Amino acid sequence: MKYSYFEAKKKEMKFIDIFSKRQKRQNHIFQVEFKNLNEYFMGIETLKKTITNKKILIENINLAKENLLKECNISENEEIIFCYRYFNFSPTYYITSVKKLIIMPIIKFKENYYQTKPFFNEFEYEKEDKDNFEYYDFDELQDIIQKYKYKKFDAKKIANEIIFDLIDDSNMTLWNYEIENIDKGMDFKFCE
Repeated sequence: MKYSYFEAKKKEMKFIDIFSKRQKRQNHIFQVEFKNLNEYFMGIETLKKTITNKKILIENINLAKENLLKECNISENEEIIFCYRYFNFSPTYYITSVKKLIIMPIIKFKENYYQTKPFFNEFEYEKEDKDNFEYYDFDELQDIIQKYKYKKFDAKKIANEIIFDLIDDSNMTLWNYEIENIDKGMDFKFCE
């Protein structure tokens, strides 16, 4: 069944919850609950509360990264790279499966040594509470990145992964059209 653009706007999108425990130190993960793209945003207070399009979602993801820099007292002078993992999270103490986004800093600590947060995946819940740093040499860290399937941080790619989850498969083409066109503003080309 095909829907008009405005009918599709009214339809509920998939539920998704990108979350962290309510601990100030845990804001390398941020919390958002969608019922549809125009609903509401819950998370760190400095984040914008309303996500109406992909552009605002990208801004929020970048802001979560900036908050992490402040929280970890990481200076701009340090050699740093960010990676991320966005995955299904289904621990036994949750009723439903949710999605989790982890933004992970990797800091060059000294020659061939790197400082980072503990890496984990959907099968290792016990690491969720760890807030300390861990240290690896280059080869160890490379192996861990591959093992846990972390990707290089890119807010646009993260937003695309999140939006892909929000789209009902039966309306994929329509929602893609909406997402691609919603941020274009007023830069129309008129016939002369």
